[in-house]
Amino acid sequence: MQAWCPFLVKDISMIENVQRRFTRMIPELHGYSYSDRLKKMGLMSLTMRRLRADLIQCFKIVKGLEDIDPHSMFSMRRRRDTRGHNLKLNKEYSRLNIRKYSFTQRVVDYWNKLSNAAVNCKTVNAFKGKLTYNVLKKLMGDHTSLLRTPFPASHSF
Repeated sequence: MQAWCPFLVKDISMIENVQRRFTRMIPELHGYSYSDRLKKMGLMSLTMRRLRADLIQCFKIVKGLEDIDPHSMFSMRRRRDTRGHNLKLNKEYSRLNIRKYSFTQRVVDYWNKLSNAAVNCKTVNAFKGKLTYNVLKKLMGDHTSLLRTPFPASHSF
């Protein structure tokens, strides 16, 4: 689990610039745009990689694969909606940014948007297989401006 996840656009950009600068140092990729360099290297933007890592960690906690009580981290929805999966989480009210952007709060909306097939996977590797670039991009919705990485539909991580 990440100790810190940037939430300010300036921090996200600053960290993404490190990867941008690194990919520029590879001679074979000189002259390509940042998104093309990432595509050729088979990488995702750092924002998308953090989301993927958060969802994998959430999967492990909810499924009891970590030595953490899921009920101490998340509150499960008691209401059974007809849409989505049966392992939806409640998002608790948070007034301060330190709580609002903590792992247990930032992952809930994305977790609740996952498909039933993804959430009910039996293994972590099967779950990782469901987290393709297009699934993550769809989950991020309005936040895709932070991605800058157009991968083909068949690209999987």
